[in-house]
Amino acid sequence: MQGRSSIHRSQLSLLSSSLPTPAQALRACTGPPHKVGRVRPKLNLVPLSKDQVRHVAQLARLGLEPGDEDFYADQLSGILGAIDRLQEVDTEAIPPTAQVVEVENPLREDVPRPGLTQEEALANAPAAVNGFFRVPAIQEEA
Repeated sequence: MQGRSSIHRSQLSLLSSSLPTPAQALRACTGPPHKVGRVRPKLNLVPLSKDQVRHVAQLARLGLEPGDEDFYADQLSGILGAIDRLQEVDTEAIPPTAQVVEVENPLREDVPRPGLTQEEALANAPAAVNGFFRVPAIQEEA
């Protein structure tokens, strides 16, 4: 696998242009949408070449062993096929959501109550000067 600096931008654009776009992947999936009471058709795999698998692995900074390309090509093709099936679902009537469950604040209500006095806050300080915490300097003066 090539190092990070050995691949040029022109090579990346050439390699990424050979990957299928979502629209191309959708066209590659020829099965009808799932209907209730019907057997779901088998997912059509989006074929990926060994070069495309190596390119994806390189982008993810993953090292592949020799011979792994075929295994991962089948795995990635199945994933792309499943995504294609999801893209066939009509979601026009479903509003966009940021959370699928209601977000609740598990903390107690804020209730004002008295805090520590300055003397109580400084009582266990290793060093205090004029009512403030003294800490070591972290920068030298110029």
